[in-house]
Amino acid sequence: MSKEAFVEKVKAAGYDGVEMVVSTNDRERENWKRLLEEYELLFIGQVIEAGNGRGFEEQLKETAYYLENAAAMNPVKIDSFTGRDYFSFEQNCRLIAKNLEIEQQIRIPIVHEIHRGRFTFSAACIQPYFEIFSQLRLNADFSHWCCVGESYLQEKELAPVMEEAIKRSDHIHARVGYPEGPQVNDPRAPEWKEALSYHLNWWDQIVSLHYKKGTPMFTITPEFGPVPYQQAFPYTQKPTADQWNINIWMMELLKERFIKTLPLN
Repeated sequence: MSKEAFVEKVKAAGYDGVEMVVSTNDRERENWKRLLEEYELLFIGQVIEAGNGRGFEEQLKETAYYLENAAAMNPVKIDSFTGRDYFSFEQNCRLIAKNLEIEQQIRIPIVHEIHRGRFTFSAACIQPYFEIFSQLRLNADFSHWCCVGESYLQEKELAPVMEEAIKRSDHIHARVGYPEGPQVNDPRAPEWKEALSYHLNWWDQIVSLHYKKGTPMFTITPEFGPVPYQQAFPYTQKPTADQWNINIWMMELLKERFIKTLPLN
């Protein structure tokens, strides 16, 4: 659909903003910026392109360019897909340090996406980064950790890591994962009650911490994706549930949960 139709649909659905990758085309970027301002929608920029799978040196060189490009949209924050699971610890540390350096320059908060394939890919492997970087902040998408760890992260050995990750989370991607994948087909279904409950508990803790410390605005993006994130029926490839309706359901659930019921216990 056109940009105008998309923004109208988003606004009519009751969203407060949009999160997406920022175009590097000046005209395209300005058109999006104008539309979002016209419809009074907040913006969060995603940065996933740096390096584009070509290697560490390329990602390091391009990090500043893509962060500054996202900053041109005046986002409330930037969500960075930082590093790679196959980069060395030292290489990922250099990339995190570069992000922190640029964050000071652009004066826009940067959160690092918990995501498969990135330095944040596993709950079991993130602790050393916490020890090095006191300023490291996260986008809590625990669905990926459920998939990678093949659990709901309830193992007692992971309790300190989960506690620290929750304290460092300044944004949430509200997608529900499970031990065999990063996205259940429909979180409204009774068979996913346990999965939804685990995620709601983590999100409750994050939002409650921000409420108690007086964070003026906390952001959550319902992030149930299309096929192939969304499971599809074989042969026809028709999605097993409606992605748009699921995301609206999640938005309304969380607005009810957090806006109307705070403070949480």
